[in-house]
Amino acid sequence: MSIRHVLQARGLPLDLVDYAHWPKVDVRTIQNKKHRARFRNLQAAAQLFCGGGHSYRTVAAATGIAHTTIQYFIDRALKLHDDGRINGERAFVRFQVRAEHKATGQPVENYTCQFKALLDRHPSIKEVIRKSLIKGNVQADIHKDFVDHLTELGYSDDDYPLCTDSQASWSVWKLCKSLESKHFREIALAKGGRDAARRADASNPMRLLFPVNRPYLRVELDSHLLHAIFVVTIEELDGTERTVTLKRLSVLAAIDADTRAILGYRISMNAQPTIEDVALTLAHVLDPLDETARDVLGYQTGRGIGLPDSLIAQCRFRCFDELALDNALAHTSPTLHTALFEHVNCTVNLGKSAHPEGRALIEAWFKLLNRYLCKPLPSTTGSRASDPQRRSPAEKAMRYEISLHDLEALIETVIRGHNQKTPETTHGRSPLEQLRYRTSQLPGLVRRLRPCDRNLEFLFKRAYPATIAGSVARGDRPYVQFKRAVYKNQQLSSMGALIGTKVTLIVDIRDLRCIEAVLASGQSIGILQAQGGWALTPHSLQTRRAINRHINRTRIRGRIGDYVRWYVADLATNRKDSASTPNIVTRINREIEAGRNTDAEDDPPQENTPRTSSWARFIDIGPDLEFDEGD
Repeated sequence: MSIRHVLQARGLPLDLVDYAHWPKVDVRTIQNKKHRARFRNLQAAAQLFCGGGHSYRTVAAATGIAHTTIQYFIDRALKLHDDGRINGERAFVRFQVRAEHKATGQPVENYTCQFKALLDRHPSIKEVIRKSLIKGNVQADIHKDFVDHLTELGYSDDDYPLCTDSQASWSVWKLCKSLESKHFREIALAKGGRDAARRADASNPMRLLFPVNRPYLRVELDSHLLHAIFVVTIEELDGTERTVTLKRLSVLAAIDADTRAILGYRISMNAQPTIEDVALTLAHVLDPLDETARDVLGYQTGRGIGLPDSLIAQCRFRCFDELALDNALAHTSPTLHTALFEHVNCTVNLGKSAHPEGRALIEAWFKLLNRYLCKPLPSTTGSRASDPQRRSPAEKAMRYEISLHDLEALIETVIRGHNQKTPETTHGRSPLEQLRYRTSQLPGLVRRLRPCDRNLEFLFKRAYPATIAGSVARGDRPYVQFKRAVYKNQQLSSMGALIGTKVTLIVDIRDLRCIEAVLASGQSIGILQAQGGWALTPHSLQTRRAINRHINRTRIRGRIGDYVRWYVADLATNRKDSASTPNIVTRINREIEAGRNTDAEDDPPQENTPRTSSWARFIDIGPDLEFDEGD
């Protein structure tokens, strides 16, 4: 009988035909010379049996070992060990593998194997011990539950194990140790809480990540709530400016798992980032020189802020193979996943919620960001409400005027310091130097976006079904309505036969002033322009939905000129004391500024004038973030 037939008879995987997959034993640990020689002979016989597909008798003739002895030890080697693998070479070492005791259930003087026979008769005993162990009980409480369950089963003091002095406490302890290996995560949750259970999941060998051996093979992206308060200046209805505090902001960032280089970031006005924030962060990763993807309000630092794409030409529009995200709602968009798969040709790896170990690199950088950016600021909120560093953060943010522009400058400073310092894990090179070196060594593995995709519109395009409306009897020319706005163009208005036809609207979620309509046959009707007050000011899909909710809530009637300006003015008048109003107004102003930059992208950039902030004396970059000017 060959090794393949033996494996098929036992139901074991056929990859064990290869002796390299067997668990190994270091022969140097066997001190007895006779045992070591015996081990080497059995090892040679097993290798011959697996390697050439020989039978037991053929191997016996070649090695001089009786074929019955070879069959006995091969059977021992293919039995399952407690760790879930086969015994392998451990079966060839004396006293390493012991034969399983066969409990007869017959009473004997020393009660040998009676505990195993007891478990075979009453499987509920093992379940009671397992539940008590998972609850986190100590050994004494587990044994008490065991004894109480035996009493419920009708055992008296004259029956085993209640008739013994220890009442099988040692056997119960050994069973608990065996259950701890099989239910490691549940017991870790009971003893150490959720953090211990997360670490148990992260160290599970069935969930370990594949090794990362080149840049852009794996990119981690996540968001983090900033532990500081910032201010912004907004304009009142009468034209006066007022400085107000913003609610807690969040920052999104992406890091390369191989070189540890920060690839891009974005500041979100929302505590929970939206799908638009994720798309803009990815746009910043793919092309940080695209000003429409950057969240700078009139503050331009230009080239050389320390991002790879702005300093290394080979990294611009470079595609990544895997994008690691958590299971947040904004990350689960199937439309975004499809766009990344079709255009970037990458896979999206959604980790479990509340399991940051799966994205340890970006979480470590967020810790660095809070240490060097938020904690030194006088407006820090600390990591919790009872943090001793939390001392009137809103008042200090107003006093020192720590603005959103300052936050942008600080984040870029931390990124530059991180990308240009030399950690211990990159062979004495900074992340940028390591990225440049690895890219030059592997030029054939560099993938870039196709030229037709380099406008990055695929990240922001969404498809919505609609019906062409209109009426010949009333004289209403064909139009399309989307989110309360009417869209037309000259071509659609002249095609009365299309009234009632189903179309697909291709919407850019960054700016809803124009959309594209496509028939079911794939023919494009062209770009449709919003009519009335929706066409005056750039606004995103998120803003359009917020305005519609506000209209439904206020039950306003009558004609509105500019919907976006009206919404901002109404917030400033009726909800100026709301904590969320500054964030909403700032987000809309950023959308308007981005729309203006897109409309006037050919205009020369304005030169920035550096300014000195009153909070600058609180920031100390420290030795860990020192960097040289330039690349």
